[in-house]
Amino acid sequence: MLSRFNYSRLSPNPFWTKTSLYKTISESDFTNHNWQSKNPLNNNTVMNIADTLSEFWSDVSRSQSSSTMSIRIKPYIISLINWNDPYNCSIRKQFLPVKSTIESDHPLLKLDSLNEQTDSPIDSLIHRYNDKVLFLTTSICPVYC
Repeated sequence: MLSRFNYSRLSPNPFWTKTSLYKTISESDFTNHNWQSKNPLNNNTVMNIADTLSEFWSDVSRSQSSSTMSIRIKPYIISLINWNDPYNCSIRKQFLPVKSTIESDHPLLKLDSLNEQTDSPIDSLIHRYNDKVLFLTTSICPVYC
C-alpha cells in the first residue's frame, strides 16, 4: 500500500503542480484540510479561469450558467483530473459537468420517480415498509454536487 506522500516517487514534482491553478502551492498548504476547504473550485472561480484549455473551460462555464445546481470541488480532486484529456477523464466526469455532454431531460421525467413523497410523513423520513424506516440524515452531497 502506498503511503500518504509516495506520489513524489512517481513524479519529481508534486501532482498538484501539474495544473496551473496550484503550481505555486506548497506541500504544507496543499495537504492541509483547512486550506483545501477554503480554496474550492466553485461557480465563481470557473467563470474566472482562462488557461490553455479555454475551449474546455468555456464548456464548463456554459454548463454552470444553465445549471440549477452549484459546484464546489476541493483542489485535491481538481489536481487528480487528467488535464491533457479532460473530456475523457473519469474523475472530471464525476465532479465537473460540461455543457456539451449534458442531455435534455426525458419528457416523462418525474422528480419523485420512486414515489417517496407518499411514504414520507415528515421531511427527511421515509416509511415505506411496516418494519423499516429510512432517515435522511443530510440533504447535501459530500462533494457538494
